[in-house]
Amino acid sequence: MRPLLHRLRNSAKGAERRLFPETLELIRQRGAARASGNYQQTSDLAKQCRAAIKEDLTERRARMLSEVAEKDMSIQNAFWSFAYIRIKMPLSYAWTEPLFCAHFDTIIKRAFWMTDLPFGYKVWQGFGTLCGYRL
Repeated sequence: MRPLLHRLRNSAKGAERRLFPETLELIRQRGAARASGNYQQTSDLAKQCRAAIKEDLTERRARMLSEVAEKDMSIQNAFWSFAYIRIKMPLSYAWTEPLFCAHFDTIIKRAFWMTDLPFGYKVWQGFGTLCGYRL
């Protein structure tokens, strides 16, 4: 199989894992409208697709954050878990997104508040610089 086709097939499989079936159906409808040459419908469906994808990824991220909070993961495990999420998410939702950092900051603050670890402040400052802003 050609490398480009192989990469596209893997990308499609990843999208099926990440997105809800309703969003995938919207994407299929957009492709059909584009193939038929109906540009107005294609434009409308593209807007709906972008909004649905953004909502799906936000819900997925919130679900994973709540799982981490419920499991009371250690900071080390939480960092590993979120490093894995970063690999699986598109570049537009990387670590440097302030909303993502704010959710993770809240989890870390709660963990340090509950355990009162003396080294927590250093780890906390390190995460702030990782996100690209000073805490």
